[in-house]
Amino acid sequence: MHIRGAAPLSAEKVERTIAAVEILTGVKQRGKRTAEAVIEDKLGSAPDIEHYRNYSKSGLLNDAISIHPQQAAFVEPAVTSGSEQAENGDIEPDIDASEYRGWEDPRLQEKKDIITDLYGRRAAESSRTAFPFEHAKQRYFDPTARHFVGHDLNEWERRNALLQETKMIIAQQHGHNLLGSINLVDPIFEGRGLGRSDPKVPRMGPLYIDRQQATRVLLMRRTINQQLNELFAKNGIIIPDNLRLSFTIDFYHRLRVTGTDDENLILQIEEVLNRNGNASRLWGHIFTSVRSGHFINSGEPLTGQLSASQERLVWLDSMLRSNTGYSLRHDLTLVEGSFLTENGEDILDIAAKAGNKFVAAYLVQELSWLASAGGLDNIPDLTLTIEFENGHLYDVGQKYGFGPGQTGWITRMPGTMHDESLVT
Repeated sequence: MHIRGAAPLSAEKVERTIAAVEILTGVKQRGKRTAEAVIEDKLGSAPDIEHYRNYSKSGLLNDAISIHPQQAAFVEPAVTSGSEQAENGDIEPDIDASEYRGWEDPRLQEKKDIITDLYGRRAAESSRTAFPFEHAKQRYFDPTARHFVGHDLNEWERRNALLQETKMIIAQQHGHNLLGSINLVDPIFEGRGLGRSDPKVPRMGPLYIDRQQATRVLLMRRTINQQLNELFAKNGIIIPDNLRLSFTIDFYHRLRVTGTDDENLILQIEEVLNRNGNASRLWGHIFTSVRSGHFINSGEPLTGQLSASQERLVWLDSMLRSNTGYSLRHDLTLVEGSFLTENGEDILDIAAKAGNKFVAAYLVQELSWLASAGGLDNIPDLTLTIEFENGHLYDVGQKYGFGPGQTGWITRMPGTMHDESLVT
């Protein structure tokens, strides 16, 4: 069955088709892939939409591409619930590095533009033929074809290139934006897989996602250091040189200061950091630093600050706040196995009304776990600590820190950084 000439695809069908193409080409890009979804003749024909719709209906494809929130390495938890926002009013926090939450190395966008242009040209050419997908396949797998460019590519690279072009064809034919899933690891940046009619492509080495995440956290850290110093100066708080203070924040985002016998200094700092949502933002940054160091160095155990059950609780609370506006910390009470709002409504009923079946299923699973544990009171409080000295934050209990003198592990990572001056 050829897609050309078929009825226009809905957004849902297009997504299924993309999943089918990924299976068809054998390129693994969407998490684990179930064995049942692999067909015998991976490259024998264009994707049969109806065939793969059946896989989707049976749940095989959905299982293959779904992402659990705890498996998303660099997703940050929501840190402020609706009730907290109402309590703080319209006051902006003094600590806020959210501008870097979605930061990308500028070179990534350059790569995206180059790939979109090159494979977009190829897709347009293939779409002008009777059978676009066969024409695209020949480009990488048929040495007798006039447009063949696969002579210096290995098997995976050919399949990846076919997948890149196929996605572009579907996007162009059906007007859907499917380009967010393009693969930036492409041999064209090494001068391979190019034809005489292709535009020149600059040589660009790999831009490692680990380097990008490390840079993102370092940019956040530099911003928060600056904001803390400005906040202390504005409020007349003078911290002696070489005095190492500890800021410890509990699950309810209440901050306390230790490290000095100066009670007046402690009260001053606690007063400014426990207002305007500052402690919540600082807590979120510590959590991001802990998680980033762990995932960048995959296989390493979690830091002593963060146990598996505590981390699970954080993601549950974040998912609740993001999808219902309610927080475990302030808004819900465990009553006979159910978590109820102040009005007595079951939070699961509220989640179900939101219409996201994945979120609802996740909340059922996690809230059942929490209820069986007896609620928040029976899970050790999640407290996170970070230290402050001479105007800088220092990570505690982490093998991979982001403070001065703690970033040597970043300099040993492959690739180059967007801003080498961030590493101290």
